Amino acid sequence: MIIWTYVGAPFAFGETSRPIGCEVDVGARRSLGGGYYGYAVSTPKGGTVICEETSGAIIGNSLEAVRSDIKTGDPDVMKQQVTHACNELKKATIVPRDNFWDIYCK
Repeated sequence: MIIWTYVGAPFAFGETSRPIGCEVDVGARRSLGGGYYGYAVSTPKGGTVICEETSGAIIGNSLEAVRSDIKTGDPDVMKQQVTHACNELKKATIVPRDNFWDIYCK
């Protein structure tokens, strides 16, 4: 699965962030609530990120926090966010896994 997040770009003008991603192996599919699913992915430094299944977007650091956000979130807004995240995935620069985690785990 390709997961992704935004990283800062070193430019003073224009967009200052861009999506980057990498291919990872995922374990068991987890219910996030509200009809959403995702995966808990371990980082090389012992952390965890939660990735939404459809878009691959990193959306949190714990299942509990993500489930709480979804439980209290506006369903229409969340649907728009997933659609936007799927579009951003199409623009993501895919980098080697080690490079991705070096950037993400700074």
